[in-house]
Amino acid sequence: MYEIAQIYQLINNNYISVHIRCGDYTMNREGTTDYRVNIYDENVYSDLNNKIQTFIRENNYQDKRIIFHTDSIFFKNKMREKYNQYIYPEIEIKHIAENAGTNTQNAYIQIS
Repeated sequence: MYEIAQIYQLINNNYISVHIRCGDYTMNREGTTDYRVNIYDENVYSDLNNKIQTFIRENNYQDKRIIFHTDSIFFKNKMREKYNQYIYPEIEIKHIAENAGTNTQNAYIQIS
């Protein structure tokens, strides 16, 4: 996380990290059969943004930056398209407990 903090100029305790799990079957894929988060439902994106904005408002976090993590490239790109005020790190998606995604050293530590 240190390199991500440097790249995006994040200050300790002055950012919020949002992590949305869409399911292992969504990793690096445009399509999925895993609907823990239905990435094709347009309401999902606005509902999530509303929850984030409510959290920020209720906790007086307007000065904090939001860094957004997800295991779905499709979901990340759709969120970025709709809500570009958040930070979306360009890092390779990798599940470290299983052989899902690219199994290389860079997949575990890559920052770009």
